[in-house]
Amino acid sequence: MRDELNVFTRLRKRFARDQSGASALEFAMISPVLLFMIIGIIQLGFALNKGATVQWVSERALRTAMLDRDVSAVELQSLIQTELATMGNRFEVDVAYTIDSAGPVAIGRLTVDYKFPIILPMMDVFYSQFSVDTSIPLP
Repeated sequence: MRDELNVFTRLRKRFARDQSGASALEFAMISPVLLFMIIGIIQLGFALNKGATVQWVSERALRTAMLDRDVSAVELQSLIQTELATMGNRFEVDVAYTIDSAGPVAIGRLTVDYKFPIILPMMDVFYSQFSVDTSIPLP
């Protein structure tokens, strides 16, 4: 019985000193968090790219409003939706267009709201609400 206890103690001490699999074990513990962060950063890049695209398209739509002051919010929404579809972006936008004529120069303000899906591993898809606000002087 005493010999078996000594053998067990020696094996336990030798196992505690052995470092051969420590790096693999540490990487296995950290890799899910690392993977989650990398995919999250990529999704953030996609969201920022879509935001810049919606901003650019809304500015193009406001140029149309500068040329045709009688354009409506429905027409601007249709124009924005068409532009986004030609660029391969398939998400719905809500457009609000107002004209402020209180000052010496009329100001057209376009607000575009949209939801962008955020896809992360081991989580349900959730949608983040974004808003683009652009103003221009109208002739």
